Amino acid sequence: MKENLFIISFLLFIITSCSKTELDKNSGNINYMKMINYGCQSENLSNYLALYNPKPQLDTIMVNDDSLFICIRFITNCGAKFIDSVLTYNNTIEITLDDTGPPADCICLFKNDFVFDNFYPGSFHLLVNLLWLGAEQDLDTTIIIPN
Repeated sequence: MKENLFIISFLLFIITSCSKTELDKNSGNINYMKMINYGCQSENLSNYLALYNPKPQLDTIMVNDDSLFICIRFITNCGAKFIDSVLTYNNTIEITLDDTGPPADCICLFKNDFVFDNFYPGSFHLLVNLLWLGAEQDLDTTIIIPN
């Protein structure tokens, strides 16, 4: 009898230990995957800078399959070379984009997608810092990720 109880206990332990459990997406942070740089979206804006807001702006939020796309538009040098850094914590998404390219005689409107997985529906604090020519322009807003 004790032998049967031991075998049953052992089998229950193995079954319980080896069974897969689905990860609750709310238990972890959103995972940053990559930046998609679409390049210069318009011709030289130098003469029209006053018409455009130089601060980064939220363009679109899109969910496609298991990926979340946050599109940001902003103005910077035509020859921009970007280094991206993204942190996710406590329902906050903090994007820093550093234009490390040399100064240029022209400026362009850019659009970049920032792609995430392990996201979940809800309200999030979105911070975007654009570092350009030693200045910091930022976007500070709340976004809603749909179901």
